[in-house]
Amino acid sequence: MTRLMTTATHGAEQPFAVGRQCHVRHACLRVAVMIGFAALSALLGLPLAAQSAGPALILEDSVVLQESDDHFLGRPMEMFVGDDGSIFVIDAFAGSVLRFDRSGRHVRTYGRRGRGPGEFSHIGIGGFASRNVVGVADGNPPQHQEIEFFDLRSGEHVGRVQVAGILTALAAHDRELWMGTIDPEGWKTLAVKPLRALLRGSESIAPDRVPAPRPYVVNELIMGMLGVVRLQIGEDDVLAGFSGSPFVLRATHDGTAATCSQSMRTANSTAS
Repeated sequence: MTRLMTTATHGAEQPFAVGRQCHVRHACLRVAVMIGFAALSALLGLPLAAQSAGPALILEDSVVLQESDDHFLGRPMEMFVGDDGSIFVIDAFAGSVLRFDRSGRHVRTYGRRGRGPGEFSHIGIGGFASRNVVGVADGNPPQHQEIEFFDLRSGEHVGRVQVAGILTALAAHDRELWMGTIDPEGWKTLAVKPLRALLRGSESIAPDRVPAPRPYVVNELIMGMLGVVRLQIGEDDVLAGFSGSPFVLRATHDGTAATCSQSMRTANSTAS
């Protein structure tokens, strides 16, 4: 049995699941950033006393995901929510994505373990569901990574696209697909492409905006252990959190940095 909980963080609802073998949390960006920075501080021997304890999570509601012998969570990696409130859980044990409705009833499974179309060799932690499309990251970064696309209703595989960088976040907004990654070639962290073009298989996707925080550029250890980006896409802006940095960056859709939670040095500042 896996129980999905809804928490409130400073007024914003954030769901996460607790179940067999491990916890699956889809927490707010600041929580993800603080966890990453705590790990970084411990690694580098930095004091944590001066850092904020982070937001308090208050339990609002919960739902039990109804599992069976055929459909259960063996190693849940990540959870995301569809436009209709459906709950999607990426499970590395099964190499597939399980979809549950609002009541916790299993609706459909997408993909399976393998190396063919619609199959996952190394299912990742990035996923989205929007406009009748489900997309999930697959592959073994940084050597090879792609996004597998499925029809939301039928579960049929409808396409795939190659990805540059280490993909850790996907978000769909206004017919476009956003990708959160850190590319060690150009040190950019965000990419966006029309979803229709990606489904046609006519384009690959690579980060082309928002420079990576400076710690990733100068320290390979941080890049290897904490190379995770989290995204929240708004109507006019983008919020990006980095697990190896105590910052949440706000940028416009064209990639121009607007504000951040603290002053932030990026890859562009390494020359200065």
